[in-house]
Amino acid sequence: KLTLIFGATVYSVTTILTVFFAGLALGAYLIGRRVDRSRNPLYLYVALEFSIGLFGFASPILFSGIERAHSLLYPLLGDSLFQLTALRFTLSFIALLVPTTLLGATLPVLVKLVARNDRGVAENAGRLYAVNSLGAALGTLLAAISLIPLLGVNGSLYLAGFLNVAIAVSAWFLFQSDTRIAGEHL
Repeated sequence: KLTLIFGATVYSVTTILTVFFAGLALGAYLIGRRVDRSRNPLYLYVALEFSIGLFGFASPILFSGIERAHSLLYPLLGDSLFQLTALRFTLSFIALLVPTTLLGATLPVLVKLVARNDRGVAENAGRLYAVNSLGAALGTLLAAISLIPLLGVNGSLYLAGFLNVAIAVSAWFLFQSDTRIAGEHL
């Protein structure tokens, strides 16, 4: 969606990818350090997935605001490529930091949910990362080939939001009977 607003120049795409991966790293760092102390990793995972879903539903409105801000600020920059790139970086940062931080936080929490002991962490983390990466690649391919042509960009964002909420609900029902995961207070 941001490439539709900013264009698909090398600077725009690089900016979007930089902010996206920074958010993923920030989420993994912030939550990865705290998940072992969490009394309720299931609640944390469900809250993360549900929040990501809410961002999916709200993102067309967010992107509309980003587009308006870009349209208002663009004429003030003149011909300065540096200022235009800085504006696009800042707007991308605003649009993507929270949802990508939430996305980055899900993997450490999911590893905590499925690893039964310290020895199983590396093996489970590797498998989950592989499945996560495969799912991301397939989702990107599916979005480009099928979803956007069929549903449009906003419809695809709404579908992504729905799928994340469905993941949250599924995880809740799948793991809630495991008291080691769910914690004592569920």
